[in-house]
This record gives sequence, structure tokens and C-alpha cells, in this order.
Amino acid sequence: MPKMDVWVALVALMFCANVAGKPVLSHAYPKLYPQVSHQPLLDAAISDRSWVAPEVRQSGAVRRIMAMNLTDGKQRELDHIVSDPQLYHGLRAMAGEIACAYYRFAHRLARQERCDSAASIIAYDTETTPFYDANSQFYRQGLRVEYPQFARRGYSYLFIVPPGSEYEDTDPRYPLHTLGYLFDRERSRALVITATLKVYEANDGRPGPELGLTTQPILLYLTIPAQATISHSPSPKAAYELAYRQAQLLAY
Repeated sequence: MPKMDVWVALVALMFCANVAGKPVLSHAYPKLYPQVSHQPLLDAAISDRSWVAPEVRQSGAVRRIMAMNLTDGKQRELDHIVSDPQLYHGLRAMAGEIACAYYRFAHRLARQERCDSAASIIAYDTETTPFYDANSQFYRQGLRVEYPQFARRGYSYLFIVPPGSEYEDTDPRYPLHTLGYLFDRERSRALVITATLKVYEANDGRPGPELGLTTQPILLYLTIPAQATISHSPSPKAAYELAYRQAQLLAY
């Protein structure tokens, strides 16, 4: 092998070894339970481990959350929404996007707007600590997931994870926590996404008017696996699919 080829091969080998040897990143997100332990509804739900899979057969849990501030005359719409599979697919898609973003940060990968979108072509534009780092794409803009996109009939659902700059990390509305409930070993280190939901009437593939289903924002708490579990996924897409499958909603 020519000397130049040997040199190139050695440099490539050293680069790969350096990348492989880098430790996986993590972040000490605030603990949710100490922030809500004085709120009877949330305290009771977390203490009772009232977590349910986002799916139609658990529609009773979603109905209770939405019914707390239901707008007068919207019972019929509520009945349709809680039995709509698209609502639950949207919840899981939001969970997947957060896990995918976290995986990119943990492994120093390039920033992406969505898990299936093209990565940044700027070499140094890596994903920074989601929602926490001032340079994070989620620090000032948050994350918005619309599902389904271009719905022709029925309803479309907009899940909004607030920007990291919107709330202090001591506020339970902060976008990302760990659960921090020591009596639930299975989930104590799980990541908890805080999001609000808006419901729109579908308008032949275009966003229609907001439904005004409730008089107050619909606040949702969704767990996804712990940081270490997400980081051990083989790829960003695998992290997305892991969270999509294992997401659980707090039934408070």
C-alpha cells in the first residue's frame, strides 16, 4: 500500500476511535414530582402510578383530563375526539420526536428539525441540550407536532411542547423533566414531557378554525424512557420508535 494511503487510513482510524470513545452526554433535567407534590390531582395520580398507554381503549383517562374545563355545548365533539385513533398517534409521535432529539444530543449528532428530516449540513451545528441550552433549537421555539397533517375531515391535533425559555425549570410547565418519584422505581428516571393540546376542525387538507374544546389549555404529561435507555438505542430512528411504543400518559 502506498505511504499516502497508509497515512489516510491511519488518520481515519484515529478519527473513528476518537468518536467512538466519546462519552454519551446526559443532562440533569429537573424532577417533576417535587414540583407538583402540593397539587392534589397530580400528586394523587403520580402516587397511584396512574399512567396509561395513549390508545383508544384508554379514552376514559383522556376524557377526564379534557372534561375538567370543557366548554359548554362541546360534549358531542369530546365524544368524537377521545375515540379518534389519530389523537393517540399524535401523542406518540410527539414522544418520538423528543426521544429522537435527545438521542442526537447524547451522541453529538447534527441538528434536525424532525426525526425524518435532513440533518444540518453545517459540520459544527450539532444538537445541543434540548430545551435547556440557549443554542438549542427548542430553547426559543419549542416543539409543535401536528397530527394528522393535511386532514381532510374530522379533526387535527396540535401538540405544543413549550420553549425552554418560556418557564423556569422550577415550574411544572417546563417542557422536560425526569419524574423523580422514588416510590416508582420503574419510572423514577423516566423523562416527562409537558405539552398542551389544541384541536382544530379539518378543512379539506388545510388547517381549519380552532375548536375551542376547553376553556383552559389542555395540559398533558407524557413519560418516555429514561435518558440512558434512549441513548442505548442503535439510532435516532430507533429512539423515536422506542418512545412511540413506550410513551405513557398521566391520567390525572
